[in-house]
Amino acid sequence: MKPCILLVDDEPRIIAALRIRLEEAGFEVRAASNGEQGLELAQQHRPAAMVLDLRMPGLTGFEVCEALQQDEALRRMPVIVLSANGDENTRRRAFDAGASDFLPKPYNSLDVLASLRAVLGVEARSRLAS
Repeated sequence: MKPCILLVDDEPRIIAALRIRLEEAGFEVRAASNGEQGLELAQQHRPAAMVLDLRMPGLTGFEVCEALQQDEALRRMPVIVLSANGDENTRRRAFDAGASDFLPKPYNSLDVLASLRAVLGVEARSRLAS
């Protein structure tokens, strides 16, 4: 069974580009265009990890991370944050809210893939390498 990754970003082109790269790498991909939808999909599908934008209308990525930490079933799910604002304060806030990794935009999709493999651990890396 392929690991499921949930992409949460309000920019359709980012979702489309990441979806292609992650599906090519062997992941199942689900996507949400805002934080509320992202939380709903996370609760329904229990993805292996989430790739999350910080700045979105409605719930921000910070608020999504905080909500995930309050959910017993989702609090251990790795969250990789993407943000155009990569300053020290933003990074610290993201990690304090529960992010597992932080990648600044513009990002390289190979960096996102490497981060996912790292946060998912050895089992996922070996399964995806085959």
